[in-house]
Amino acid sequence: MPAGNLVNTYVDHQKGVDRASTSDQTIVSGALTEGQVGLLVGLAYASGALAGAPLLLLSRARASRVLGHLGLGGLAAYAYTAGPGLKYRALGDALIMSTFGPLLVSFAFIVQCGVQAWLPVVASLPLALHSGAILHANNARDVDGDAEAGVLTLAQIMKPTLSTVFYATLLLGPYALAAVRVVGASTLEALPLLTLPWALRLLSDFRRGMRRATGGGEPDGEDRPPPPRQALVDALVDMPKRTAKLQAAFALLSAVGLLLPSPPLGELLRSCGRVLLRSFYNRAHP
Repeated sequence: MPAGNLVNTYVDHQKGVDRASTSDQTIVSGALTEGQVGLLVGLAYASGALAGAPLLLLSRARASRVLGHLGLGGLAAYAYTAGPGLKYRALGDALIMSTFGPLLVSFAFIVQCGVQAWLPVVASLPLALHSGAILHANNARDVDGDAEAGVLTLAQIMKPTLSTVFYATLLLGPYALAAVRVVGASTLEALPLLTLPWALRLLSDFRRGMRRATGGGEPDGEDRPPPPRQALVDALVDMPKRTAKLQAAFALLSAVGLLLPSPPLGELLRSCGRVLLRSFYNRAHP
């Protein structure tokens, strides 16, 4: 992740995307020079390689699989902004979700268990969707500035209404997946559902921010022309950070629910039903 952020800072500055009005001020403000950021990119990749090297010896997985996942992670950090520049082609959302979901979780599973399986890919979907929600909130906020800089994002392609629906799908999808797990796997996997009111509040604020920034909808339901950049930025300024905090809480509670054993909800309800019926029967037939 540090390497990806640094590559993003370096390339965005080279392409003129980062300006005095954008969120990344690392080079623009003079905190670091372009050369210093480039050096940090190299150090970040080198540190990642050194940290991953012991896993080749400690893991039961084949070295080719460990190296393959490490390589894909390094490539994703590069390709988001540099090289093919997927960020500039409305493909950044897909890359971020596949990297911060299936790729990371599959890598952790392979390193620890030594085998590859589909279960960790399915388990990673909530993380992937929430990662996409964070990025979409960021891109929805910066839609005008990105358009001026030649960056094409899904938030630009979508109208405000569709953008809100997309954010809602990414934000609330993990709760549907958690509910399925509660019924079929473990009752304690309901713990992430405790954050649902938080998510609904975020969605309400996102919808309100989009409507305020666009001046609301026309009587016939059509969206008005895009507002001035600052109006949209002000309306959604903290939305990426708030969405990231929600993801952290959801992930933490998900981990707790996975680590603490409990029966599926259906099995638990059947057991409770049998106990109640037996109790009633015993009272009726002392």
